[in-house]
Amino acid sequence: MTAEPQAASNVLAPLSGPHRRTAHQSVAAILRSAILSGQLPGGMRLVQSGLAAQLGTSNTPVREAMRELATEGLIELDSYRGAVVHSPSAAEILESYELCLLLEPLAMRKAVSHMTPEALDAIRASAAEMRRIDDIGTYVEMNLRFHAEFHRAAASPRLEAILRSLHHTATLYTAHSMRLGEHRGMRDSDNEHDEIVRAAEEGDADRAAGLVADHIRRTIDAVKSVMGTDGDVAPPR
Repeated sequence: MTAEPQAASNVLAPLSGPHRRTAHQSVAAILRSAILSGQLPGGMRLVQSGLAAQLGTSNTPVREAMRELATEGLIELDSYRGAVVHSPSAAEILESYELCLLLEPLAMRKAVSHMTPEALDAIRASAAEMRRIDDIGTYVEMNLRFHAEFHRAAASPRLEAILRSLHHTATLYTAHSMRLGEHRGMRDSDNEHDEIVRAAEEGDADRAAGLVADHIRRTIDAVKSVMGTDGDVAPPR
């Protein structure tokens, strides 16, 4: 019998200050960050009214945010359980990374070929900011942004959307595997990012594609290292 998922406790800060985003976009950003960082772990039940109270908003933006996150694959919606943070299986996580391994080099070649000075500046800024981060949850979010800058530069909206979905699924477990400390850390990843940036600066699309493929392979090996002996992913602690 499947255990009833735990409900989210009071872990989210209320909305405050001026917002350029709509209320539902702000709620979606807060929930997305909490899920990707592991603050709201896989299997946790998200109660609409409770989240609205925590965030100091009405039910409507929370409901709209949940729908948005469901399309991203971060939460599951059904009539029986309501909203639950998605808990990917080992097979799903590895499949996401393996698909990234096929598609990321393609996106990198396109990105380097279409690279503008503005896009390169944004990529450099992301890489530099990541070096200043010590918190794993924040680092994982910035890692998504770093790769997303290349996806955007590839000028292929469909490829960008596919990779965004794959990265979100994979990232649900990345922070946990980093917390276990059983593989390369943040600074190792930073060094690999710097190599990718240098290749992009030099306009070497093939080298950049090869480097990002190696980067993903190392991540796959790291995730495999924290999988249970029965083939399942060890649950986050």
